[in-house]
Parts: sequence; structure tokens; C-alpha cells
Amino acid sequence: MEKDHDNYVFSMNVGESLTVDDFNVEFFEYNQELYCEGNPIRVVKNFDELINLLDEWE
Repeated sequence: MEKDHDNYVFSMNVGESLTVDDFNVEFFEYNQELYCEGNPIRVVKNFDELINLLDEWE
């Protein structure tokens, strides 16, 4: 089942990492309370993955 990218809520973890280009953005199904609970639908860990995700959404 394809997900509608307009219906996501996301969570970001900020902290020390090995490189400045690493980060964690977790995407969850949208809910009215904007809770980020359970297993994420998608996890983006660096800028290359983020760019690929944005390309998919175009």
C-alpha cells in the first residue's frame, strides 16, 4: 500500500553523532494528536536519504 506523504508526522533526534551529516528523522502515520508512537513508517539517517525521499515525493 502506497502512503500519502502529506499524511505523515515526524520526530527528530538531536545529539552527538559520528559525523555532522548523520541525523535521525522518523516518519509516522499522521494522527490528530501528532503523536510519534510505535514503529516509524520510514527512517531517514542522512542527507542522501532525505534527498531521495524528497525526490520520491515529487
